[in-house]
Amino acid sequence: MHAKRLALVIALFSGPVMAQTIAQQANHKAWQDQVDAKVGYLNKACGTTIAAPIAYAGFDAVPDIGMKMPVGQACGEAEEGVANLCSPTTPPAYKAAIQKGISKIVCAYGGAGKRAVSLSGGTLTYTVENPWPGKYDTDGTHFVQYYVAKTL
Repeated sequence: MHAKRLALVIALFSGPVMAQTIAQQANHKAWQDQVDAKVGYLNKACGTTIAAPIAYAGFDAVPDIGMKMPVGQACGEAEEGVANLCSPTTPPAYKAAIQKGISKIVCAYGGAGKRAVSLSGGTLTYTVENPWPGKYDTDGTHFVQYYVAKTL
């Protein structure tokens, strides 16, 4: 009898620690759809097959994050910044460097004052902050674009 109870307890606690709520699943899909639209344009412009997942755990840890910032739009800034470097008006060397140097763009949440971008092993990680600036002169699109142009 104790073995059956133990097996049941192990089964209950061996799964994911916290399952996603229906609301989280809906948010994740909406956010990812926005990013996927931007990565589709990026891949077409740059001739790449870059994947662009969102690291949801950081966003999910902030209550009502979807009400505080446009997550999909904020995350999509990274794809826009990279795509800008593949425009017909930029040197072809950027496009070649992106094709060779970037295979994935991950969007993560950093918190207030924690916006960052890094590139390691083909993965470009864009960390967004809250409050989201959303200003043209300091937006993430140009933040990422300038970083990639200097780094690759």
